[in-house]
Formats: sequence, C-alpha cells, structure tokens
Amino acid sequence: MDFSDVINVNSKLCSFSHDGALLAHIDGHYKVFVRYTKSLTVYQMFTCVDEVSHLLWSYDNSMLLCGLQKRGIVQIFSIQNPDWSCKIDEGSFGLTSVLWASDNKSVLTTSEFNLRITVWSLVNKSVSYIKYPKRASPGLEFSGDGQFMALAERREFADYVSIFSVKNWNLASHFKTETNDLEAIRWAPDSVTIAVIESCTEVKLLFYSILGKLLSTISPYQIGLGVKSLAFSPTGQFAAAGFYDQSIHLIPHLSWKPIARFVHQTVIKQEPPSRGDVSRDTTMSSISYSGVTVYKEVEYKTQALAASAVVNMQPSGPLRIKQVKYEIVDSKSFEIPSHAPDPEKPNPKIGPSLLAFSANGLYMLSRNDNQPYTLHIWNVKQLALECVLHQLEPIAAAQWDPVHCRLALVTATCKVFMWSPEGCVAVRMADSGPTINALDLKWHPDGQKFIIVGKHSFCMCYVRDPSSIDPAPE
Repeated sequence: MDFSDVINVNSKLCSFSHDGALLAHIDGHYKVFVRYTKSLTVYQMFTCVDEVSHLLWSYDNSMLLCGLQKRGIVQIFSIQNPDWSCKIDEGSFGLTSVLWASDNKSVLTTSEFNLRITVWSLVNKSVSYIKYPKRASPGLEFSGDGQFMALAERREFADYVSIFSVKNWNLASHFKTETNDLEAIRWAPDSVTIAVIESCTEVKLLFYSILGKLLSTISPYQIGLGVKSLAFSPTGQFAAAGFYDQSIHLIPHLSWKPIARFVHQTVIKQEPPSRGDVSRDTTMSSISYSGVTVYKEVEYKTQALAASAVVNMQPSGPLRIKQVKYEIVDSKSFEIPSHAPDPEKPNPKIGPSLLAFSANGLYMLSRNDNQPYTLHIWNVKQLALECVLHQLEPIAAAQWDPVHCRLALVTATCKVFMWSPEGCVAVRMADSGPTINALDLKWHPDGQKFIIVGKHSFCMCYVRDPSSIDPAPE
C-alpha cells in the first residue's frame, strides 16, 4: 500500500464523485474544496455562508450540494460553471435532511419534525410539497434505475408507502403496509420490489411489489427485538437480513423466503454445530462452521537505527518500532470476546449492524455489535463461515472493494487491514505514510484506491493488484 499526504477535513465530510474523477471535502467548516482524484490538486473552491452538515454530488457529477442544517439553508454549486450557484431556504420549517433527486434536476429537503418534504426544481424554480412523511432518511429512497421514489407515510393512524414517478412527480402507486410502526424501506436492485422493515420492537420484515402486492412476510421468532440490518447482493439475487438474535437470514429473490440462517457463535469449533444451533426452521439449509480460518491481529517490535545515530554517525542504541501483522490461530478452540448489552439503555449493542455483500456476490461480511473486535466473512455459495478476522481494537468501518473481491477495514487507529480469498494483510500507516486514527473509509469506483478518513484529516490509500496480497504466515 502507498499513502498520499494528509489533507484537512471537517466532520468526515469527503466523498468521490460518482464517476470517480473528482473528490470533494470540507475544510474550515465553510470552505468546499474539489480536487482531482489522480493528483489531489485543487480544481475548484467554494465558500458557504455557515457550517456545512451535508455534502452530496449530483448523479451526473455536474453539481455539488451543501446542506447547512443550522441555518436551514442549502447551497448548490456548479462544477463546470463556478459563477453559477443556487440557494434554497427552508425558513422557519428548518432542515433535517437533504438529498438529490435521481433526475439531477430537483432537490428534496425534509423539514424539522418531518412535517413535510419539499421538492425544489432547479429547471423552472417550481416548488412542490409532499405531506405525511414518516421519517427522512430511512423512509425515503430512489429505485436503482432512478425512475421511482418510495416514501413511507403515516396517515390515519396507519403506515403507507407511496411510489412517485421522478419524471413528473405524479403518484404511481399507493398502498397500506401490514406494520404497526414502519421503520425503513429499501428498494431491491431489480427496482420492482420494496423491502419494508418494521420497528425493532416487532420481528417482521415484509417484501412488496411496486404495485403494493405483499410477496412475503418474514418473522423468524415471536419474542424479542426484530430487524437490525438489511443488505442486497449487487445482482439482487439475494437479500440478507440481520436480526437482534445475532443471526443473518439469507433470502433469495425468487421466493423472498429465507433459505439459510447464519449464526454468530461465541466459540469457533471445527465440528459442525447441531441442527438446533444452525436453524430453527427445518426448511433452511445447514451452515458449515468447519475448517474456518481465524486471522488474529498481533503487534510485535522490530529494531531500527535511531535517527540521532544516523545524523551524528554515533551509535545510540537500537530503536524499537511497533509493527502489526495477522497470524493464523487454531480455530478449534478460538473464543470470540462478547459483551453483554446494557438492558437499561435503548438500542442495545447486539446483532449485526454492519452487513454487506462482495462485488461478485460470493461473500458477505458482518460485524456483530456485541462482538466489536471481530469481523465474520461468510461464503454465500457454499453456505459456510469462510474466515474470521479478530482485531486488537473495535472495528470502526469495513467496506468491500466495488470491483474486486476484497475488503478493507479500519479500527480507529493508524492501521489499515485488507482481506481477499488469497489472504490478508495489515499495514501501519506510520511506517510508510501519514498518521491518521481512521474512523471511516470510502472506496474509489475503480477499486484501486480508497480514502481513509479521520476526525480532522484524510488521505488516499493506493492499493496494488489483488493478487499482490500475500497470505498470512502459517
């Protein structure tokens, strides 16, 4: 891995354009810098009137949106024409969230207390209002093809989903859902199926067609908290639902019924678990937990010549430098540290909150919240636990390469970790580049680099060919 110089950022607000040519970030709360991705030289610079809370690229990469939540203002800048700008003021209604419409011609803002959603047209300056929104971010999403927008609504003491045509913002479909307190909605990659997630107080996940036909209802158990996370494979062939009981249900798109249940176990054993540990439903396939490779992060010290000895040409004793690497441990008796959640606090730290498929859909990663030091990697094709990555610090972020079958993860330290089916690698940034306590990471669309984001700075990490990742030593 190679690293760029450190660049300042505020509130971790930095993102690639959708085509990957440009990189935007906030510096000094008010200034927006647009850089070339290849050289990281400044291409454009814009100034906002107050602190920026949202930074969003338009889908065609021609404009940049800055949301100023404190003032209830949205500022929009043109990348090709710096003299053009737009200002949207929500006034006394306030601003909770803002996002681009998929037509690149409109901006949607949500007022405080979810009183209304306003559609602002950048073409003819018209304004439209959508009433009864349930909630902003998890209750509003555009389809993958960009033709429709799904919105969760609450009216007459019941939950509804409205489907709008983005072309003219006409209502295309409207139906009532079988939920008591709808939490979120998600489009499937096929753009014709909508997943409806019930509040965590009930165990229910529903799939509807775009016309409102109920396709499936998933309630794997009756007592306990419900859905924690939901992810779709890139092709839409599978959906994965993580539940608060620390399990993941694999759901194919043909039936929208679970076919397998992955369980986050406390102890990794070579022998397969009993049927009762694998699935509560005999119609589900058994998951293999045998032959699991466990990679454990370890630190060790190496000796190097002190800087004073190099300058003065005098021996001043060896300087011990910390290094980091992965070691393969015996998976027959490896115990994963697990923390019991506090029953007195809301939103208990239990269940898989981080859940994502690889670019080819063959693998799936998950992080169980009460096992924060461990990342599970599942083989979807073989219905097996492929490997486990155990870290010295809690995992802050993990993300799949959008092109190759590999992932990168960070642990709020100056270390970066990567895994691929060929092996895994650990690198300390201080040894070969900048020092950043990495809190997040974002891949470039070409899969050859990603940005490592800290609290006040970020840098670019350039990754070699996937075949260059050497397996951990035996």
